[in-house]
Amino acid sequence: MSDNFWMALMIVGSLGFVLLQSLTDRLRRIEAKLDRLLALQGIDENKWQAPSAEVIKLARAGEKISAIRLYRRQQGAGLKEAKEAIEKYISPNT
Repeated sequence: MSDNFWMALMIVGSLGFVLLQSLTDRLRRIEAKLDRLLALQGIDENKWQAPSAEVIKLARAGEKISAIRLYRRQQGAGLKEAKEAIEKYISPNT
């Protein structure tokens, strides 16, 4: 192949690397800002996890109250958070 092809390939590769690095740095800054906002509001982003398979099974079987109780016991969630998590799995859109 010609020298021009390799030169163009190196330029495109270099530009791609620079763009990727720029986006990575920007994402890192955005995540740091988000972490600070969450900390200021007292929000633990890892506090609420997805419902367990057992909770989802109960919810989809129509045992909504049992599913909410089990979710609350497993996660330590409040009634509102548990209800919202369970309704997400029994809504017709899922």
